[in-house]
Amino acid sequence: MVNADVAMNLPDFRASERTFQLLTQVAGRAGRGPAGGQVLVQTALPAHYAIRAAIRHDYREFAARELAEREGPAYPPHERLANVVISGVEELPVQDAAQRTADAVLDLLAQHRARAVTLTGPAPCPIDRIRGRWRWHFLLRSASAAPLGAVCRHLQTRHELAPGRADLRMIVDRDPVSLL
Repeated sequence: MVNADVAMNLPDFRASERTFQLLTQVAGRAGRGPAGGQVLVQTALPAHYAIRAAIRHDYREFAARELAEREGPAYPPHERLANVVISGVEELPVQDAAQRTADAVLDLLAQHRARAVTLTGPAPCPIDRIRGRWRWHFLLRSASAAPLGAVCRHLQTRHELAPGRADLRMIVDRDPVSLL
């Protein structure tokens, strides 16, 4: 596998998990059949726990370390997430809408004195433009699904983006598979 660790440089909390899965899958396919097989891994991060665990086919080692790594910044499974993405065809209106939407969520949380949900952002998405649409996002985090769900429902049912030339859209992605 050439550049086996390239995905670990992506700004996504599941990057190590995806690398481990890919290496494990490739090694499993190479070992099929009566002759077996051999896998050569090219990496700039040979000491990374995902690479080491994949080479040893040690899922338990990987899972234990990955769970520990996700605890500090509060990523799943330690916390529930929702990724709110605002997109549109003009960059500044998208940025403004993302900030206004985040401010509305903060106001909602303050009104209800809700500390169970926290907001991180807004910021440009790691891939900030797709198919001519600019993208900004913010993350909502909570240890419990109920308050996170209430905030997401509020956004979807009561928060409207200003119509206009920017063709603004909002996507609320509960338990996102990727943050890209």
